[in-house]
Amino acid sequence: MKKVLCVILSIILAAGFAFSAFGAPSVKYGDVDGDGSINSSDALMILSASTDLITLTDEQKKLADVSADGSIDSYDALLVLRFSVKLIDSFPAEVGDEPSELSTEEIVKLYNDAANAAKAYSGKMKLSVTDGVNTEIVETSFPKAAVSIANGLLPNDYPSKADLTADGGKVTGTKIKPDGSKSSINESLKDYLVICGDEKMSKLTADGVAAAQCTPKDGGYEISFVLKSETVNGIDKLPPAHSSCVQVLDITPDDLKPFTLEKATVKYIGATINASVNSDGLLERYDVRNPVTVDGTLKWTALKGTVSLNAEWCQTIEFTY
Repeated sequence: MKKVLCVILSIILAAGFAFSAFGAPSVKYGDVDGDGSINSSDALMILSASTDLITLTDEQKKLADVSADGSIDSYDALLVLRFSVKLIDSFPAEVGDEPSELSTEEIVKLYNDAANAAKAYSGKMKLSVTDGVNTEIVETSFPKAAVSIANGLLPNDYPSKADLTADGGKVTGTKIKPDGSKSSINESLKDYLVICGDEKMSKLTADGVAAAQCTPKDGGYEISFVLKSETVNGIDKLPPAHSSCVQVLDITPDDLKPFTLEKATVKYIGATINASVNSDGLLERYDVRNPVTVDGTLKWTALKGTVSLNAEWCQTIEFTY
């Protein structure tokens, strides 16, 4: 499975008030960007603010502290993500809810067991996949013409879709990219699912988790994680926590030709994972967002300059057994 990234969309920061169904002004916790909806963009803003990548206004800070614990951190981002996919319908700041009683270690074990059981499944199952990558150079000292060429070389194929069949550990089907182009998939489940080439889908440990939550549902569980931020020097270096459970950056020098990237610093801001586990202990849904920033020195013929790249790998897989 090709290891790629997908774009972190640049967001214009905004604060504002939302209105209730009766027209009276009220605080809309979680709507940090003020666009009237609560989604992954809000979660990314909260996560970015918690790692000092952006600065929120006082009003945005109030909306971001959905856990009502007086701080803005990865747990707030996790709650917003769970709300956006309808795993919860309110925030502690609104109703005074308590977090899950399960420890992070217990939640990680539940997830690892379910994910690894899905990857080891030898019977027939269907996989409905939406994934892909969008990347963008957001800042550089290079001329615009060179930036245009470089952006054209970067992968931008989200959302690609595929309806696949896995049987006896073999995955087959067709992938359709946004431009309509098609490609055949015929590989082992071991190579298709993360961790690519490994028997396991997840080797995550609690040490790599910034926030975790688990909710019982229909005999199974709804599980959510935010991974801790990790920084590595070099595009070929693997971040321990992220590479143990999600797709990570894997670019070779040949992928960048005719450009050369030197002194690259890669920051994994903190991937988010939302997963559904059925009553048989098998993964039913896997949804990951993995935002990354890359800073380095880019060389092209006689030109040399700094470059900053924002990206995010996205993948959603629905498993039917």
